[in-house]
Amino acid sequence: MLKKELIPHTSAPWQQQILQEYLRCTNINKDSHVLDAACGIGNNLNTIKHFSKNITAFDISDIPLKYAKQRHKNVNFFKSNLEEITTQSDMFDIVICTEAMEHCKSPEKAVHELYRVLKPGGYLILSTQNHMNASALVKFIYETFTKKNWDAWGTHTLDSSYESYISALKLYRLCKHQGFKKEKLRGADYYNAWLSWVPWLYQNYKFMDKHPCFLLGKLPIIKFFGMDFFLLLRK
Repeated sequence: MLKKELIPHTSAPWQQQILQEYLRCTNINKDSHVLDAACGIGNNLNTIKHFSKNITAFDISDIPLKYAKQRHKNVNFFKSNLEEITTQSDMFDIVICTEAMEHCKSPEKAVHELYRVLKPGGYLILSTQNHMNASALVKFIYETFTKKNWDAWGTHTLDSSYESYISALKLYRLCKHQGFKKEKLRGADYYNAWLSWVPWLYQNYKFMDKHPCFLLGKLPIIKFFGMDFFLLLRK
């Protein structure tokens, strides 16, 4: 069982389905050099190992990084900040960064760093918790006036980690401005985004894992208003 302090570093099973789908759209092979940026406890690594044997991963937090090292023995781990990645430029064929951008005080710096370490022609798989929906608005209003945490996600607290109110549209524009080329965009988790006020749906992860609303996330415009947003980009 995961320790309580590791819960913010987990990911839902349906997120791995999207990661698999995006990896299949790249030119990845067993020798591709893959970076899992801000890897948390290493849930992405189980998926990545099906595609490549040359994997590097980092995180800024000691406890989840230690846990990830225990789970994955054949991965090159190091500690680093997403806004200042301690590797050379143009090193990786594929860079993956999921559910971390909302914790960056400077998403611009993080996007720049992800671009820098990626080889020309390489792919970036990026996701964030999107703050452009009803639940995020309630969260912003509640926290602004009460200075207390309101968590539609069920994993974060104000005193455990910084969380910005980044939106899917803002992140997409940052990536375009940096020079990334769009391959695929999609939203996900519309129950948490719009129906978190329904008692039996609030943080009902078994139901949400069974019904991830993949179709809604592919629709024009609507894709920008889920709780999560996924980008497949190319340098």
